[in-house]
Amino acid sequence: MKTRIFTSIMSLFIATMAFAYKTEIDGIYYDFDHENKTAEVVSEYGNYYSGDIIIPEKVNYGVEYSVTSIGYEAFYDCSSLTSITIPNSVTSIGDYAFQGCSSLTSITIPNSVTSIGDYAFQGCSSLTSVQWNAKKYSDFDYRSPFDGCEQITSFTFGDNVEYIPAYLCRGMSKLTSITIPNSVTSIGDRAFSGCPSLTSITIPNSVTTIGGDAFFECYSLVDVYIFDVGAWFDIEFKNCSTANPLHYAENLYLNNKKVTDVVVPEDVDSIKDYVFYNYSALTSITIPNSVTFIGKSAFRGCSGLTSIEIPNIVTSIGERAFYGCYSLDTLICEFGDDVEFYVEYDHPFATTKNFRYFQGPAKLVNTISEEVQTQFSNKLTEVHITDGELDENGFNYINRSKKSLHTIDLAGTTNTAINDLAFYDCYKLENLMLPGNLETIGFKAMAECYQLKEINIPASVVEINDAAFENCRSIKSITFGGQAEAKSFASRMKRAAADGDVALQRIGNWAFYNCHALENLVIPEGVTEVGDAAFYGCTYLDSLALPSTTQRIGDNCFALCSRMKQINVNAIEPPTIFAKTFFDVNRNIPVIVPEGAREAYANDEYWGEFINVVESENEETQIENAENANVAIYSVGGVLYVDGLSADYQLFDVNGRLIYTGRDAQLSLPRGVYVIAVGGEVEKIVL
Repeated sequence: MKTRIFTSIMSLFIATMAFAYKTEIDGIYYDFDHENKTAEVVSEYGNYYSGDIIIPEKVNYGVEYSVTSIGYEAFYDCSSLTSITIPNSVTSIGDYAFQGCSSLTSITIPNSVTSIGDYAFQGCSSLTSVQWNAKKYSDFDYRSPFDGCEQITSFTFGDNVEYIPAYLCRGMSKLTSITIPNSVTSIGDRAFSGCPSLTSITIPNSVTTIGGDAFFECYSLVDVYIFDVGAWFDIEFKNCSTANPLHYAENLYLNNKKVTDVVVPEDVDSIKDYVFYNYSALTSITIPNSVTFIGKSAFRGCSGLTSIEIPNIVTSIGERAFYGCYSLDTLICEFGDDVEFYVEYDHPFATTKNFRYFQGPAKLVNTISEEVQTQFSNKLTEVHITDGELDENGFNYINRSKKSLHTIDLAGTTNTAINDLAFYDCYKLENLMLPGNLETIGFKAMAECYQLKEINIPASVVEINDAAFENCRSIKSITFGGQAEAKSFASRMKRAAADGDVALQRIGNWAFYNCHALENLVIPEGVTEVGDAAFYGCTYLDSLALPSTTQRIGDNCFALCSRMKQINVNAIEPPTIFAKTFFDVNRNIPVIVPEGAREAYANDEYWGEFINVVESENEETQIENAENANVAIYSVGGVLYVDGLSADYQLFDVNGRLIYTGRDAQLSLPRGVYVIAVGGEVEKIVL
């Protein structure tokens, strides 16, 4: 029994000896871990530390102990403590360890420290300088060790620091500048948040990650210094805009030179989230063909950016990527309609209200819904849709710039229809390129486009709907399909007769109503109907050619075309016309009809009003040599046509007398035999 009691007492004694009670050595109190031979600096309530305290790396208490920690409230409320030296053996500083040390002016955290407790230096109201040497350190939460140390004006990092913990400098209201050493690779969340006096920060090439809200409420931040623009593009700004100091800063300096024009290095494959968020001094950015991704809010708020060209290799653009780029004048997107971008919160280009030149796929404008269109420019002057199919949103958005648009290029789209009223009242529009696969032009699609001077209708168009070009009073030329390559009226007429690929079947009522400036018109083969008043008021129309397929020409179709000098109709059966189809057209002009059809026209109720109906005599001579491969020579109704010449030709009568030298495309001549000399070639012509 006595043996058992003795054994129990010895076990208790040994356990107690492993952790001794507070012991004072040279004025500092310690608790000892006898098993691990470590010591912790502790408080002795009622005995406050004061003056200058130097904590040793080791103390001797029978054996040598390494001082590894400063315990909970060890120097709590030691208002007379003026300085403290913490050795490189210390790895942890406890909660509230120096709280209330109001006379402490500076502190050095050695690189051995890996743990600092909550509010460790809270209330150190005279603390102005911190030297932080902790190499690696886990994040603080909102209970920053320096919380409330508002007098700190100098916070310096040692050369071996690799990570700046979350909340480390939070709330240091008088801190004005920070230089981060080249050893740091990462900055934690809210590391410098709530530092309203911070005016400058230097970020080295080594930093690759900056945490969320790292610079939140750094309202006075003006200057950010970096040493390599490529390294800047390598930084990942976590979670939110205030991870980037440019959220507040006015100036970014690259090797002490202010950054305004940025050329993204060729080896950069992605532009990360927030990389130039809110940097108003940025005026231009050159993005190389290596970039495939542009991140969320990457250039948001870059109000000085005037133009952007995004290469075709880009496959994804984050939401609000260019949001608030108010000065953006030119936007060129070379990528296709399959690009991915996100509009969960805002379109990548929302609030870009001033850009004038747009080139890009249909998808970018299709995603501008009616509800948000006011966030986008209505001052466009040029639009080039390079890929995809415009939908109703896209057409509506483009038409919002009706007061300024002068060029619309849809040649790259896959649209088969131009919507009703698509470009109605774009009264400054001068240039319009239609889709190559277009089939239908909608009601009043281009009506009231007063400045439009010419229009090329693709060969694929089947129907031009009612009033499609109504009141386009400046249109001088309308070409259909391959006619665009032919220059003169006669050559276009020949081309139209030979071209079987034009799909057009109907020209709607009022389609070209009041197109005053139209000079001549060749309607292609395949058209069966020209609607009521389709060309009403085309007062400058000089010549008209109608195809063999024409069946009906509507009432008032060519009314008020008082300058008409010639009508060519290739239909053997007279098309149906009405009393006012040719109202105010001179009935004495020649109407040239197919051979053998004169009598049918002369006997028709309304065609018969024309007193000069003649059958065509059309013999063509083609110059074959390479130099004049595009020259065509033929006669229609007593008129000689010479098309495609770039030099003078000579015309001789049958006796060899020179009767004309020049390059006129049309000559009215008496019937007879003539010889024409063109570029060394001589051909006989019979009129």
